[in-house]
Formats: sequence, structure tokens, C-alpha cells
Amino acid sequence: MGQRSSRSENGCESNMSMSIGCRFSPVRRRLENGSKRFRRRFASMVTPRVRDAFVAGDEDMTPQELQLTSHQRSLLFKSWRDDFTSLYELGTDIYSEIFRNEPDARKLFPVLANWSGDIRDCPQFSSQALKFVQVISLALRYLDWPAKLNDILQRIGRQHAKYAKRGFRIDHWNTFQDAIVLCMRHQMTKVDDFDSADKEEAATVWRMLAVYIIQHMRAGFLKQVKDEKLKL
Repeated sequence: MGQRSSRSENGCESNMSMSIGCRFSPVRRRLENGSKRFRRRFASMVTPRVRDAFVAGDEDMTPQELQLTSHQRSLLFKSWRDDFTSLYELGTDIYSEIFRNEPDARKLFPVLANWSGDIRDCPQFSSQALKFVQVISLALRYLDWPAKLNDILQRIGRQHAKYAKRGFRIDHWNTFQDAIVLCMRHQMTKVDDFDSADKEEAATVWRMLAVYIIQHMRAGFLKQVKDEKLKL
């Protein structure tokens, strides 16, 4: 795993349409100007070493393959934007939607404890937003290797067990899933190469992928919670 009734400190409305359209926050201006520091941070997050860390291990998982036609796969890749600014915007849009539906979820992230404004203006939250979309990027990268992808997603899910101690609930996974679906549907409206039928079909395929991602992450999360005997 990328949008509200209150108004942030810089005047950006919190409803869904404005959350996606609010482009002129200080953080976003810095991104659009090509901040080298932000770009180096993002580049370090997607190195092979980071990706391989998710795969390493000897736990054997039985994957549930995502059945997609070649046309559906093509729609995914053609509609995915992997430039830095697009990924950052998608990540913050997804989290904005999550917090719109589950305001209490903000407490899962200590960097937001004293931040009352728009999360797009919070530099300390940028890496978390990028991590979310990195998971989606990994899913696309390993789409042809379902066993490896299944393992990656479950291992990431296991890492999220630490949030159970901060109040993470099992139904939060549904909120995450819905946020991905909504934001990717919005992304499809901006794909100029697609006609209306392609945009609708692509949105459906993205929903399928979002469900697949969250199901496997949830499975890994629950296994780790059980292993550590954590309470939800």
C-alpha cells in the first residue's frame, strides 16, 4: 500500500476532492522543485538490498496466485506512475484517506502525535508515505513470481505486528484496502492514454491487486500476532 471536513493550517480542505487536489503545500513544492535530499532518501528505500530483505528467510508459504489476463496486466503497468512526485502524492493521498475514515489511526505514527495540519506538510512522515507505495511497486515487480510475492507481502505484514501494541485493529486492514482502491480509481482518471472503458477496467484490476496485497499482509500480520501472543 495511496483524500475531509476540517481545514488544515495552510487552508487545504480535508474533503476527498480537495485532499487529492491540494498541490501547493511546502513539502509538495519542495518535491516539485526536485529536492535532492528527498530523492536520495527515496532511492535508498528501493535498492535491491531493501527488496531482498523482504524475501530473505526460510519460512515456506503457499501462495494464492492472482489470476490476471495479459490485458489486465498491461492495464496495471500502463497506468502505474513510478516517478518520485507521483509516488509521494499517491502515498500521502492514501494515508489522508485512511485518516479521514479512521482519525484514531494517526496515533499509530509517533511523528504525527503533535502534528495537527495536513500530513503532506509533515516532512517526518514522507518516508512512511513512500513505504506504503513501495509495497504496491513491489507487487508489480514480482507479479510474475507469485511465490516470492506472497512471501514478501506476508513478511511485510509480520512487521506490522508491532503496531498492535499501539492500537492497530484487524479492521484497519479493510480501511487500508479501501483507501488504495479509492486512490487508484482516482489515478485512473488522470491516465490520458485510456478511454473511459479502459479507465473503468483498470480501476477494477487495481482493486483486485489491492485486495490481494492486503489479504497477504493481513495473513502475515495475524501469524506474527499469534506467535507473539499479542492482543488485538
